Amino acid sequence: MRNTVHIGKVIRHALVFNFRKSSTETMHAEALLEAVAQLFTLLHERQIDYLLVGGVAMLQYVQGRNTEDIDLIVSLSSLQALPEITITSQDNKFARGTFKTLQVDFA
Repeated sequence: MRNTVHIGKVIRHALVFNFRKSSTETMHAEALLEAVAQLFTLLHERQIDYLLVGGVAMLQYVQGRNTEDIDLIVSLSSLQALPEITITSQDNKFARGTFKTLQVDFA
């Protein structure tokens, strides 16, 4: 039987159950579900090839891991095709951005 992971719920739970976060940050946790769904809809609609890596990908093999972001491998041209993502930092191997309330890391 294949383990199915709901990415939005994983990220929301990581945020809600992180007691070091402020109550203001956790109030936005519900918006994460919608942001995750919209991000993957954009990737599909724009036919962007990506590889899901990091903590969420690990959940296919290990239970109980929390993560507050999504890690993707995409080409630079694909990243440029997603103007909805605000890039907050970037070098030649890594970029970090935000999509609505969601942090997305790109390699």
